[in-house]
Amino acid sequence: MADAEIDESSARIVSRNRGLVDRVDDFFSANPTDDGPLYQAAEDKVSAAAAQSDLVEQGRQNTEDWLTTFLGAAGFENVEITWTKSPT
Repeated sequence: MADAEIDESSARIVSRNRGLVDRVDDFFSANPTDDGPLYQAAEDKVSAAAAQSDLVEQGRQNTEDWLTTFLGAAGFENVEITWTKSPT
């Protein structure tokens, strides 16, 4: 399964809790609100949660069901699906 990716153009940070020291440091920073680390942490958490769930197996089963129905309607009588691990 591919790692999670958060679309930063459609996501937003709801709240920032920054103390006085952070605000002073941000004043001298070239990029005071670098949200990259926040998005990376969120992507890591989403990937970890997906890995601990049955999301991959459920996705595979849904795909197999759809392909079997689709190809059966196209006239194929025997549909065999083999999953392989994708190269990383």
